[in-house]
Order: sequence, then structure tokens, then C-alpha cells
Amino acid sequence: MFRTVECVIRQLNPLNGEVTGHFELEDGVQIPRGLPNLSIESTVTLEVKLLSSVITSGGSRRYRFVAVCDADVIASLDLMMHAAKHPTILEDMMR
Repeated sequence: MFRTVECVIRQLNPLNGEVTGHFELEDGVQIPRGLPNLSIESTVTLEVKLLSSVITSGGSRRYRFVAVCDADVIASLDLMMHAAKHPTILEDMMR
């Protein structure tokens, strides 16, 4: 089941073309290059589906998502998120 979220672009990496931004409720997300018409402070609507989650050595969880953006480009997302901050969002994602 996909969940729709908005990602606000905060930084463009000129070395590899990756876009760094964040979900409005979560801590961070990276969108791989290839998504068209992105610029700093632009907002992209993504439909995300949780694929897996692992606990990192630092004790936080790393979640891997697949996402479809406005332009129908499918991208893999890595999201670092602390479960205690947003437990209801995580529960929704796990369903």
C-alpha cells in the first residue's frame, strides 16, 4: 500500500546529481538523480511504499522505500528515521 508524502528539496549535490530533501514529518530522504524539473525549495509529491527496515549500529532504524514521484519516475529512497519520533507513521507504513 502506497502512502503519499511531500518532499521539500533542500540541497542539490553537484557531484553526483542527487537531490537531498526531507519529508515534512520525517527526518530525511534522498532522491536519486534523474527526476526532472527539480530545484531547491521545490516540492515533490511522492507515493512511498516501505520495502524493509533495519536497525543501524547507532540504534536508529534505516528504512528503504520504493517511490513514484509526480513525473511517474520510480526511485529508490533511503530514509533515516527515529521510530520514537513518529510511531504512528511507522505503524501505517508497516501495514
